[in-house]
Amino acid sequence: MDPIYTDKLLPRVVGSCWRSRWKCLLSLVLCLGVAALITANTPVRWRAEAELLAMRRPQNGAVSTGPVSTPQSISTPQTDAALIASAGMGRRTLDYIKNGASQGGPPFAAYGPQSEEMFLARFTSDIHVRRHADSDLVAVSWDADTPHHAVMVANAVCRAFVLWSNQIAGKGVQEVADSLNLRAQRARQQMEDANNRLAEFRKSQHIIDLTAQQQQAVTEYGARDSAVAQAKQALIGEQAHLKAVAGQLKNVDAAIRNGTGVRDDSLVQQLQVQLNQAEAERSAAAQKFTPAYPGILPNMDARIADLKSRINDAVRSTLNNKMPSLQSQASLVNDYESSQVQCQFLAANLATAVAQRTSYSRQIASLPQTTVREMALEHDAAMDSAVYMGLETSLNNTRIQGGLSSGAVQIASSAQAGSAPVQPDWPRNMTAGALAGILLSLMTVGVAGQYDRRIRSLEAARRLVSGPVIGAMPALPSPLNLLASRATSAAITTEAFTLARANLALAAPEMAGTSPGIQQVILITSALPREGKSVAAAELARSYARAGNRTLLVDADMRCPVQAVRFGVTPGQGLAEALIGKADLDRVILPTNVHGLSLLQAGIPACNPAEMIAQLPLTQVFTRLRDRADKIVVDTPACATVADALMLAPYADCVVQVIGVGEVEPEFVRDASAALRAAAGNRLCFMMNRVPRDHAQKDRARYAWRRPGDATEVSVLAAGAPRPRLPSADGADLNTSGYSRMDERSHDEELGD
Repeated sequence: MDPIYTDKLLPRVVGSCWRSRWKCLLSLVLCLGVAALITANTPVRWRAEAELLAMRRPQNGAVSTGPVSTPQSISTPQTDAALIASAGMGRRTLDYIKNGASQGGPPFAAYGPQSEEMFLARFTSDIHVRRHADSDLVAVSWDADTPHHAVMVANAVCRAFVLWSNQIAGKGVQEVADSLNLRAQRARQQMEDANNRLAEFRKSQHIIDLTAQQQQAVTEYGARDSAVAQAKQALIGEQAHLKAVAGQLKNVDAAIRNGTGVRDDSLVQQLQVQLNQAEAERSAAAQKFTPAYPGILPNMDARIADLKSRINDAVRSTLNNKMPSLQSQASLVNDYESSQVQCQFLAANLATAVAQRTSYSRQIASLPQTTVREMALEHDAAMDSAVYMGLETSLNNTRIQGGLSSGAVQIASSAQAGSAPVQPDWPRNMTAGALAGILLSLMTVGVAGQYDRRIRSLEAARRLVSGPVIGAMPALPSPLNLLASRATSAAITTEAFTLARANLALAAPEMAGTSPGIQQVILITSALPREGKSVAAAELARSYARAGNRTLLVDADMRCPVQAVRFGVTPGQGLAEALIGKADLDRVILPTNVHGLSLLQAGIPACNPAEMIAQLPLTQVFTRLRDRADKIVVDTPACATVADALMLAPYADCVVQVIGVGEVEPEFVRDASAALRAAAGNRLCFMMNRVPRDHAQKDRARYAWRRPGDATEVSVLAAGAPRPRLPSADGADLNTSGYSRMDERSHDEELGD
């Protein structure tokens, strides 16, 4: 990279894009065409969206049947969204559709998919689930070939999920109802047995009447005896429960210590909060750092991916109720401690009941045993009847609750299809195609720039040459190009070559024509064609003619002559015929429409021009030409392609090598200047062509002058502008601007040969 342009990267990139604008346009059109082709061949897909209300509450049906409380499963919008988008929901939806078809609903074929396997395979790609921010609504969308199919499948997915949620909620109620029913049947059997024993005892025994005090004592004794039995039963049950809880707690502790097979029901919410924070931090960091910056965005992306993976694992583990969790461990610890307290409390109650029963047993010791036995049987029958009635009431309440129970998910709105298909998405695809085209264009420009070694700056051209630089011709817009090719030059061209003529006179005072016997022959050439040498020769000749010199323009480019056409002269005999004596030199020198300027056109060579120049005596020809003009400007072919200019250089008083910025590579410029210096010695100087106009616009102020009756504005140097100085050897002190403020418009065409 040119070190002078390291601080102008953006202008260089813009310039490269402008020079390669047709390649960029072709890349953009190509990418847009590919995007349009892909979009046109994309199958039409419609999307229908339904909404579910996923409430944050424990699911119904977790009825406590004893001192042990089972941990409740918490339904959240995050877990519900993950469950709906899972592959297992596809199987549940398919079962719902098939069950509905068996009950008279639409068949599976009415929902669109060709087969059940295709439906299951495309379920995760066709379904789209998103959660509304700051709400419990979950949007469920389905993509299908038609709007009707999309609506049907989206509704089926929502209904299947609600049904499955209700089934999970009612599962606990059914288990409780089954347990209560079994206990109620046993209590009823015990009540019937107690009544039968009381009836048989009364038939077989003779019961005497008791006083009220004795009857009260017997009743109290029976109540205390029942209390003792119940206390024993409760203590035995609580001890069994304590033992069971201790075993469960031991297993859970072992699983947690090992670190395997443990689930955390609240982990999903915690990880979701961490994921939201990580994504917010990543968005903030993306405003400050690029992905290529090490250690920032890549690390954040890895952390976000890890959190998403952990959320998926947590959702899957939450659905496995067989795995122990941290919440279940805490619940078991609480149950274990409360069970220990309950055992101590029941043991104390049992001791109290035994003491009270012993006290009443002393009071009824004198009564007949048959009477005491009858009272005990009556008390047992009453207690069994009360237990049965209580269990029957609980069973009825549980069945009612099971009929009213529902899950934590409800349908908020049925599915509705959009007004337009979601695929193909023309705006999105064409935007992507445009971005791809821009990226491809930049890549094309970058690759082309790596292999394009042409000179692109005035500074780079100056570093290549070792002689004085007499002028710089700016790159002109196309209207000025057209004007420059006619007799009347554009103002910008006029000023540039007027300044070049002045610099040339200062660079070589011995060639300035101070002696009447010495005329100056100026040879114009370039390293390669299309660097602007012919334009430079024509405009320099015009400049000398405007200065009052008798000027002769010799078109020595017999291979590709252009000066006759440029000046509107009919092509005919010229230099080629004059060299071989076929035509008189005075007859082939023709006037032009520029006052004081004559033209010696190239003519038609009979053989190779290089061989003709090498064989013929050119000294006499140039001597005759010097007698006929004050200034002779010779336009020669490019010296890096043919040897014509090198053979003519010894006959010239000054050789000007034109360097076309943006047209030639440094190697050709160096080789051509070395060859010309070997042929012409120190008589070599340089002129730059197609120089970017911004180089001279900041040099000095200008003002425009309009000739009366002329529409062309001519830019001249301001009154305070410095006078031209004798140029240094490297050309750094030369006034090489020559720019005009006549036209500030952007331009793309440059002067050619």
